[in-house]
Amino acid sequence: MSETVSLLNMLPTFADIGGALDQVLKMKGCSLVPALTGDPIKDRTVPAEFLAEGVFDPTFLLIHQPNQLEWRTAQRAASNYLIL
Repeated sequence: MSETVSLLNMLPTFADIGGALDQVLKMKGCSLVPALTGDPIKDRTVPAEFLAEGVFDPTFLLIHQPNQLEWRTAQRAASNYLIL
């Protein structure tokens, strides 16, 4: 699978496999069943926390596309972009 995914997608994916996706509360996450069967999934933002040596403030990443990252720290309100 070449799609960017998150652990937020696990519950909707398992619920979809079990046939109970309509019973899952509204949450940030989507079923990955289409990606598992080879179909494309819609573009979405995947959140991640950046943990590394020397990072003293909470730093969060928002992955918009596989090659575009946006990160924010607790002290910096402006966003930065990195295009790979």
